[in-house]
Amino acid sequence: MWIFWWSRITIYRKELEKNYTDQLMMISGKMGNKKGMRPLEVTVINQNDVVPWRYPPKYEFLYGEWLRDQFEKGVIPGPTYDPDLTILLTGVKQLMAKGVTCSFIVISCQSA
Repeated sequence: MWIFWWSRITIYRKELEKNYTDQLMMISGKMGNKKGMRPLEVTVINQNDVVPWRYPPKYEFLYGEWLRDQFEKGVIPGPTYDPDLTILLTGVKQLMAKGVTCSFIVISCQSA
């Protein structure tokens, strides 16, 4: 499970999202693939949107194989307030409390 934290969003947002999506589609296994490639789910969160905590939380970017058809058509969903993200963040917090290593990448994007 990967959660990316963005502290600032760049003016090249759409270009970045397209680039991330294209790269993720190459390494993420399609549903039911025979190559043993695992489907990826990536959630990008702006840290300022969740610290301090506000409900519902908002993601900046979401990648998942259930969205592949949209991605292949060039449609990339924009930032969305998603109450279900609360469950994901709570689960990560509980795993970390048990000593499970969770992967986070902090991305600080600045305007050009």
